[in-house]
Order: sequence, then C-alpha cells, then structure tokens
Amino acid sequence: MARRGRTRASTEERQQQADALKKLASTLSMIDKETRIAICKSWVIPPIFSDDEDVTFQEEENHVTEVFEVEEEDWQQPLVDYLKYGKLPNDLRRRTDTRRRATRFIYYKGTLYRRSLDVIFLCCLSDNEKVQTMEETHSGICGAHQSGPKLHFRIKRMGYYWHTMVKDCIDYARKCQACQACVRPLKSNFQIP
Repeated sequence: MARRGRTRASTEERQQQADALKKLASTLSMIDKETRIAICKSWVIPPIFSDDEDVTFQEEENHVTEVFEVEEEDWQQPLVDYLKYGKLPNDLRRRTDTRRRATRFIYYKGTLYRRSLDVIFLCCLSDNEKVQTMEETHSGICGAHQSGPKLHFRIKRMGYYWHTMVKDCIDYARKCQACQACVRPLKSNFQIP
C-alpha cells in the first residue's frame, strides 16, 4: 500500500515538472511576436556614496536588445467597423463572415453586445478581459473550480461573451493546478478471462 502511494506521488511530481517545462517552453517560444527589452550593464545615474567621495566610475558601453510585440487585431474590431462605419475587410472570406456574423451583434455606446437566442444582450469581452473573467469566475472569491463547460455556462449567465468562449473555458479548467491536484486517478480493473 505504501508503494502505491509513493508511485502516485512521484507520478504527480513528474506531471507537475512536465507542466512547468511546458509553460517555460511556451513562454520562451516567440513565433509571431517581438518584444523590446533594454539590457543595461552600467548605472545611468551613479549611486550616492556618503563616505567614499573618491570613487571613480568607468564608462561602459551599454548593449540594447530590441524586441517588440506586434498587437494582434481584436476579434471584435471587424464587427465594430462594420456596425459603426459600414466598413468590411478586404479579404472576401472575412468579408462574408463578418457580414453574416454581424446580424447577431449590436454596437451601443462604445460597447459590442451579442444578441442571444432568448434576446438577452451579452457584453463582448476583449482578450485581456476574458482571461480576467475566467480567473475570477473559476478561482476567485466565489469561484467553485468548475469544469470547462460549466464555467462557460456560468460566465454566459453573468452576461459576458467572446467568440472562443467554450474552448477557452475548457483549456483554462484543464490548466488549473488546484483542480488537477484533486483529481482522483482512474481505477483500472483489468479482468483476465
């Protein structure tokens, strides 16, 4: 029995290590984005020394590495442009898609809303807002650490919407470390005939 407990603990530790490596690899891979980072090896303003007035500073060459992040277009922008200005994208496929999807949306006082089947208007969220909403709903003060589909339903009941809502909620619930630590391992009852 002690062996079984040790095996499960080591399996959980391996899983946590694999998750940590996966997160590290995803943060290191910058496929389409660039970020500007300034690396300075010398003081811009020399530190103030009270006792040592005869300290001399040597000028060093600063090396700057430029990396910048290119902003992606928000999923709401083509719909807002069409509803507010009547402007459609240049691409034929995106043009027909925008025109078809725009029938379910309204733009009112600077906010995009989606009309649901029961004629309730759901506030459309941007990419930054959706992550914050999922965090608060899943593991916030009143969070219940629910599964992905249940999390999606709860956010929708709160009056929010974004176009990849179901997929994002399922992925978020799968990545939650607290939820993964409490999952019981599946029992395997193999019967040999």
